[in-house]
Amino acid sequence: MFENIKDWAISREGILLIWKELIIQKHFKYIDYMCDIEGNIYSLKTNKYLTAGINSAGYRVVTLTHNKVKKQYRVHRFIMEAFLNREIKQEYIINHIDGDKSNNKLSNLEEITYSDNTKHAVRLGLMKPQLGEDNGMSFLTEDCVRNIIRKIYQGYDNSTIAEEFKIEDKHVSLIRNKKRWKHIFLEDEFKNYKVKHSRKETNIPDECKREIKSLLLNTNMKLVDIANKYNIHPSIISRVQNNLVWKHI
Repeated sequence: MFENIKDWAISREGILLIWKELIIQKHFKYIDYMCDIEGNIYSLKTNKYLTAGINSAGYRVVTLTHNKVKKQYRVHRFIMEAFLNREIKQEYIINHIDGDKSNNKLSNLEEITYSDNTKHAVRLGLMKPQLGEDNGMSFLTEDCVRNIIRKIYQGYDNSTIAEEFKIEDKHVSLIRNKKRWKHIFLEDEFKNYKVKHSRKETNIPDECKREIKSLLLNTNMKLVDIANKYNIHPSIISRVQNNLVWKHI
């Protein structure tokens, strides 16, 4: 802790100072306040350390006065901003590395993305992963996803499936490639599903293209069976069936 800090000639530029082996830094915006690497905030107006309270989210907060307006500020954010000498980047958040919201030492803070912050909380057991319908961001039900996977099994392409379920193609692609709803693929019906990497349509010989179009026109073979026969992605067969490709054949 500091003693007689008011006797120091503190720069208004936020320059780092070392005093009794503690590094201190002034906030770039709230220039009447400074902090140390231990997570303490000091007022240059009152020459006292601020007493932190705890908000409803469990974070330590202090009350700052700036341009005669009082504002409640999270301690960890103040500490990080002061030592970075800037505001926190957009789409980023300050993470407590050890998971303890009360530990606002500089060494325990890091600026990371919201996504990484969530992953970190899950790893520490502070948050349970929200799967499927339990995820507030989900707009599909598990039954809907099961039906989408069944359509994929049948050989329908992303666009056709997306149109039927009123979603964007990219969401079908994420399911197709097992990048979303992974827990559904653990069910008995889908546990043998394997991601198939699409073969470029331009690499398929014209002779094979003619045979495929003939099978579509003259047989009742399933799209997926035709795809397996020629070792190509079922979505290509679906596109052929819908006359979206190979129009010259």
